[in-house]
Amino acid sequence: MGDLMRKTVLAFLALLFIAGSMRTYAGTDSTSYTYTLLTTGGAGIAQDAYIPTDVLMDFGLDSAQDMFVLGMTMYIADTGNSRALVVDLYTMEYKVIGEGILVNPRGIAADAWGRIFVADNQAVFRFDSYGQLEFTFTRPTTPNFGVNEPFNPVKVAPGGADGGVYIISEGSTAGVIFMNGYGEFLGYFASNNIEMSMTQRLMQAVLTEEQQARFLRVVPAVYANIFRGEDGLVYTINRGSGATMRRHSISGIDLLAHSRGNMLLADVGDIHVTADGRMYAVQQGSGHIMVLTHEGYLLAAFAGPSTATERVGLFISPSGVGVDALGRLFVLDQVRNFIQVFEPTAPQLMLYEAMWLYQEGLYLESQALFSEMLVFNSASFLGHLYMGRIYMQLLDYESAAHHFRVANVIDLYSRAYWETRNIWLQANMGNILIAIFAFVALWRVVKFADKRFNILSFARKGRARLNEIRLYRDLATAKNVIKHPIDNAYDVHVGETGSYGAGLILAGVLYIIFIMFQVGMGYIFSQDINHFSFLNATLYFVTIPLLFIVVNYYVASIYDGNGSLKDVFLCVVYGFTPVLLFMPFIILFANFATLNETFLIVIGSGFLLSWSAINIFVSLCEVHEYSFRETIKSLLITFFYMLVVVLALSIIYLLGRQLVSFIQEIVTEVLLRV
Repeated sequence: MGDLMRKTVLAFLALLFIAGSMRTYAGTDSTSYTYTLLTTGGAGIAQDAYIPTDVLMDFGLDSAQDMFVLGMTMYIADTGNSRALVVDLYTMEYKVIGEGILVNPRGIAADAWGRIFVADNQAVFRFDSYGQLEFTFTRPTTPNFGVNEPFNPVKVAPGGADGGVYIISEGSTAGVIFMNGYGEFLGYFASNNIEMSMTQRLMQAVLTEEQQARFLRVVPAVYANIFRGEDGLVYTINRGSGATMRRHSISGIDLLAHSRGNMLLADVGDIHVTADGRMYAVQQGSGHIMVLTHEGYLLAAFAGPSTATERVGLFISPSGVGVDALGRLFVLDQVRNFIQVFEPTAPQLMLYEAMWLYQEGLYLESQALFSEMLVFNSASFLGHLYMGRIYMQLLDYESAAHHFRVANVIDLYSRAYWETRNIWLQANMGNILIAIFAFVALWRVVKFADKRFNILSFARKGRARLNEIRLYRDLATAKNVIKHPIDNAYDVHVGETGSYGAGLILAGVLYIIFIMFQVGMGYIFSQDINHFSFLNATLYFVTIPLLFIVVNYYVASIYDGNGSLKDVFLCVVYGFTPVLLFMPFIILFANFATLNETFLIVIGSGFLLSWSAINIFVSLCEVHEYSFRETIKSLLITFFYMLVVVLALSIIYLLGRQLVSFIQEIVTEVLLRV
């Protein structure tokens, strides 16, 4: 009678829950937005990926903390009822295992042999396919386990054909416990590394061991969940925010450590990996279901928190996730004590099929599906990413480069562009050599003709007239800095060359080069102009050199330097002559370079900046009439006072903001009371 009453109440609650959601279903198949990666670099709203189709409330769950799906069988760790359930997903009939054995089951998994592993208080129980207890894994007694290491199993994954097991122990920072089928401890698998901030590293270098024990307690991250995929690899994720999915090799190495797309997740309650590598995760804090590619790229994020409304497709605290052989998605809510069922929409199934075809090497079939997808969502990041990869396999590098550029995947674009450039060079190398030879020959002919017939006399006369103009001479003298920076500084100091007008013109050219170095280096090496602030760049270009010039002049005035403000200004501007003359060639080269030539750009730019710094140093040494040591001292004092000025201006700015805010509050208060 009591069992009948309980079933009646559950059925009534289910009708109320579904009835409360009918208003939502009337307008749309989904009760939440679906987000996916866009080519803009972030996530955006997309077509529904999954729609809720059913709510399973007939299992009598109580605070169930884990769920596992394998094929068409679902396993549930029914924590509050101290039992585990095995559910046939064809008939939805279930059987109970572990009654009288389990106390606080918090993790559950199964293997291909039908064995069931349940993580309970102080032990992991292994049941056979009939639900009979087969073996109990208890705390290892071997010395290599650790005397003080906790053994409180919370999550579990099958370890192999011998019935071994991977165990996540609550509070353990040593790694995943790995035991064979006989309960022997084989070691810690995939231990987390200790990550330290710069401040912590400095403290570690300064503090004694005793002080570090008191003030610097740094421990590795703790694992939150574990899953063993059909590929035999182990997947884990850390506890807390900022965690990423990890795919471990047999030796424990994270194969996704250097994946460009591995998405950051937070408060993950459970994970699941399908046979084709798709990774699922449920975030307990936000209630979102995250679907990732085998590389960690976001395929879809949907569902969400159910705090203010009772709606199908939303969760209070999702604690389990799994996908059956039919592709249905099951999500357990440990607070509501039911399981929601989702089915993928047609566009999502097409995406999965396209990705599977690509992995199987059926590129033309995959291309057709991805092309159809891009018709409906031209901003799909994954669509352009896979189209680029397909064209790479089909040796259509120009089309591949186009899609990689739209997706903003620079390293893959660089590879495709390298192939395109290589093909172009092979096809046109003969013409390039002929053009170079023709240019050299023409130059020699012109020089010979000028020597015999003086055909370039008009150019020499024009140059002579220009030399009569002081501004032109001041600009042209910049080239002398390349070979004789000290002589040029002396001429500036005695007034033979240099003027504010010439200096400002050269500074203007430097500004153009400075901007082009950031946005004119080609797609691979430039900043995105849509996210580039010309105002900030201009402020940096003007304020930092101007602050250096003014502060250095006043420091030199105090310490017996003889250079004027004009001298310091011109020394700085003329000092950057190597950048003026040669940086445009590096910028031009970068427009045709790939990531393989990055070192050439870095070395070339660094060399020009170092050369310019040396020019400025020796020029200031000359105009101030300082020795080498005195110049070093002057520059150190200059940088110190520059820092003081920046800090002072920052304080004034903050105080000014507070003062303005205070005045605004007073005015607002007066207006309200009048």
